[in-house]
Amino acid sequence: MRNPRLVAFGLAGAALLVCAGAAWPTPVGDAAGRVVSGVTLVTDDVGTRQVKLHHVGDAVQELVDRQVPGSDGYSGIVMDPAARALDLYWKGGVPAQVARVIAERTPDQYAVRVHSAPYSRAELLRAVDALARAAGPGEWSSIFPLEQGTGLRVGYQVATTHRIAGSSPTPDSYAAGATALSGGVPVTAVPEGGFTDLAGPRGAARSPWDAGAELRSPAGSFCSSGFAGFSGNRRVLLTAGHCGAQGTYRTGDGQLVGDAVQSDAGLDITAVGLGQGAEGRFYDGSWSSASTRGLYGAGRNDTGDLVCTSGAMSGYHCDVQVTATDGKMRNEHGDVIGPVDLAEHRGGHDVVVAQGDSGGPVIANPSGPQAAMSARGILIAGGSGTQLPCHDTAVATTCFWQAVYVPMTPIVNAFNFSTS
Repeated sequence: MRNPRLVAFGLAGAALLVCAGAAWPTPVGDAAGRVVSGVTLVTDDVGTRQVKLHHVGDAVQELVDRQVPGSDGYSGIVMDPAARALDLYWKGGVPAQVARVIAERTPDQYAVRVHSAPYSRAELLRAVDALARAAGPGEWSSIFPLEQGTGLRVGYQVATTHRIAGSSPTPDSYAAGATALSGGVPVTAVPEGGFTDLAGPRGAARSPWDAGAELRSPAGSFCSSGFAGFSGNRRVLLTAGHCGAQGTYRTGDGQLVGDAVQSDAGLDITAVGLGQGAEGRFYDGSWSSASTRGLYGAGRNDTGDLVCTSGAMSGYHCDVQVTATDGKMRNEHGDVIGPVDLAEHRGGHDVVVAQGDSGGPVIANPSGPQAAMSARGILIAGGSGTQLPCHDTAVATTCFWQAVYVPMTPIVNAFNFSTS
């Protein structure tokens, strides 16, 4: 007999575990809330577990996107692939259609744990916008909704903020001032160093264009190519908008790539027109390696996801974990970019991006043919307070253990984009 799917529904703010199969007893949770089933689980890698969890989480988010009745209570998802578990946060009762999708899609020996949340994602995003509008330039560097639905995470630079809580605020005093500007939604304040554009060999790349190759921007700066694909019927190559919204892009050795044909300043993304050769692949080795791997489409991001980054300056990095989604950032020029996701090296401070990787791809879930992966976003910045020594880069540069990227869903919508 197959083992039951384990599903958790929230009650009074705590996770209540129940079985998807009614004939089975309720499993016991450990002190951390993880499921202890007493069954020897099959061995599979974390990437495979993450794919299975996204089969559930993505279906839930699709219902939210479609605005099915009751879906406005959705607050957030946190992936825990190591525990074969997904935590879903919801304000109010979970609608029947969502509960049915969870029950039908949760694999055997996996758990979905649903928790009560004080705020919905829609309420938190309105608070993000309110705070961003009310606070002037220099008062914040990043604003993210907390996946648990408890409030906002706001990053600020002590040296530049003055209005919200006076000069040299403490996290507590800044949080109090920011909470007032957010409309009363609680704020967790985090001092940080701001963010640095990653514009700075895969330099001899040629058509068909693969993600992670060196691009020379119209101004001559070192950037990286993102995903190749189609904007409507036009072949395009994505890169970071700050690399250049107008003009001609070339390879590292001066060969023509194409002209910028569309740019979105709010997303910090530019599409470069291609005459031919849009290919759905990305570089998956060091900056000097010609190794590539295939893509199998675009995917969503959730906090807790494990992803990889690839850039022409620093190469390919995995063991990178998503720590926040659906936020806004203010770059070093004062421009507000969003939505953006935040990712950091997992388990210690190691390189995930470098200046010169701007425009490069974020990918995840090696579950396609020949370990093909899904497109997750385009790199645009590194955390200014997260610099560390570079190990191996195309030229001397600055490296970071924290990266900011633009997720694929708003790019697909704004550019009518599809991967090759």
